[in-house]
Amino acid sequence: MEQFVGDQWQQWSLIKITIAAVILFFVLRLLFRTLKILQVRYFSGNLSYQRYFPVVEMLVWLSFIYWALEQILTDPLYFTVFFITISVIGLLWIGWYAARDYIAGIILRAQDVYEVGHQLVVGKIAGKILKIGYLNIELQKEDGIIIKVPYSKITSKVHYNKNENKLVSTYKFHLKVTSEAVLKGVIDRIHKSVLNSPWHASHISPQINKRAENNGMVDLEIVVSTFGVKSLEKLQLQLYKKFEKS
Repeated sequence: MEQFVGDQWQQWSLIKITIAAVILFFVLRLLFRTLKILQVRYFSGNLSYQRYFPVVEMLVWLSFIYWALEQILTDPLYFTVFFITISVIGLLWIGWYAARDYIAGIILRAQDVYEVGHQLVVGKIAGKILKIGYLNIELQKEDGIIIKVPYSKITSKVHYNKNENKLVSTYKFHLKVTSEAVLKGVIDRIHKSVLNSPWHASHISPQINKRAENNGMVDLEIVVSTFGVKSLEKLQLQLYKKFEKS
């Protein structure tokens, strides 16, 4: 009889935990959507809730797990052992998640000098370094988007760091664009593209001059400052693909 009652109580506990988990999930989603609506209506530009809500959500779920264990494990000894085991595993997982980027950052900065203003290229991502943190590097891409790249992602990919204080060389080449494109401001776009390129010294302004116009095409003379011939070739290829005869 006692065994039957115990089994029934355990089954009811599992059902109760499942129902509570579903309700808690939807309540948290509803709360997040409500905060988003309030932010749009009354606190435009303030996105602090997006930073703190995940932390609050994690604490809520940890409290729920603690409560659920109390419902299932009625024996204090089993409850203590199980709870300590889960806590240790969780702390180790969180610790490794943070430590891997921290350790990778130490190794990375020991191999090379990274400073604000340098151009960093990681795989297909290229941008100017805005901030060097403990766990990641903050980059500003050519289109103005700011991204955070974890150190563990940098060390696992081919990358290079362009120091703008190194010796640069000046080169000159020509690019042909349509007269219509010139009227629409293509020269300004080329100027911006060169400055934001990872292969150009961004502290030196490029020069773009109109040399000739014939049959609706304008010949532009472009003077750039790059870190050698290879950087020049990559910069030329980028500009030709993006602007040639545009």
